[in-house]
Amino acid sequence: AAYSAMGTHRLILDARPGFGLTSLAGSQWRRSWSDLVETNRPEVIVSMFGKWDLPWLRSNGDGAYAALVDEAVTILTAHGARVHWLGMLPSSADPDRPANRIFERVAARHPDTVVYDDFETVLRTGEVATSTRTPMPVYGRIRTLDGLRLLLRKPDAWHLCQEGAHLLAAAVAAREADLLWAPAAPETWIQGTWRHDNAYQDPVDGCDPRAAGADK
Repeated sequence: AAYSAMGTHRLILDARPGFGLTSLAGSQWRRSWSDLVETNRPEVIVSMFGKWDLPWLRSNGDGAYAALVDEAVTILTAHGARVHWLGMLPSSADPDRPANRIFERVAARHPDTVVYDDFETVLRTGEVATSTRTPMPVYGRIRTLDGLRLLLRKPDAWHLCQEGAHLLAAAVAAREADLLWAPAAPETWIQGTWRHDNAYQDPVDGCDPRAAGADK
């Protein structure tokens, strides 16, 4: 919705469950990404993953995983695309998020084509800009922003609800506008029909703050 509001004429989604550069679900990423880039010649690519690579990373080390990420960047930028690499979101299961340090390191090696951002602070404060508000936990489900109860994530404390998706997408769009990679997104997209997507009903009422309970 945010990219459509920017005027993006074509958007390709390649999200898939259990994806990682080392996971079974991602085992064909070299071929599939090469084909996508060759066929579509994207201008901007937004990437966020890492959870399913953590066992492999811990077993094989930072250097080996960095080599894979670097190979991925080479494939994605083969026809001049810029890559906005997003850090894994905070999780109670993986509070240190070790993959993020690799993503940041590889992005620094490709300063002309790759930018890395960790938007954890955005989820904690609800603000795209640096905030002086007291950080709030984002592992759970309920939080308060300006006196309103908002549900950022589903009962699994991982997948995003509408409010979390709004904060993250707004931060991504604002950053890319600052980089001059894209025009600014008018705020009209925030209350769009995307909020009623079936994804937010899996599980049923999983994104309804009235059903969540204030103590979660």
